[in-house]
Amino acid sequence: MSTVPLEVLTPEGTVVSGDVEFVVLPGVDGELGVLPGHMPLLAPLAAGRVRYITGDQESRLVTTPGLADITPHHVRIFTTSARREY
Repeated sequence: MSTVPLEVLTPEGTVVSGDVEFVVLPGVDGELGVLPGHMPLLAPLAAGRVRYITGDQESRLVTTPGLADITPHHVRIFTTSARREY
């Protein structure tokens, strides 16, 4: 399956960096699903959960409001705070 690099960046540093198959972001108007090859998009994010899938594993982060920079070749999330949810 195809993947896309995901980075979650905060002022303290990089929280997540790796290739994922699918990402769900908490957009201000609802959830936004991103697959590899997604059209370019700059999207404001609400506070909420970021979910991403790698292989058979789903991981989650809780983030504050931020911004997503999405291109066909990467997904970058800029936020002031992000923590892993177990």
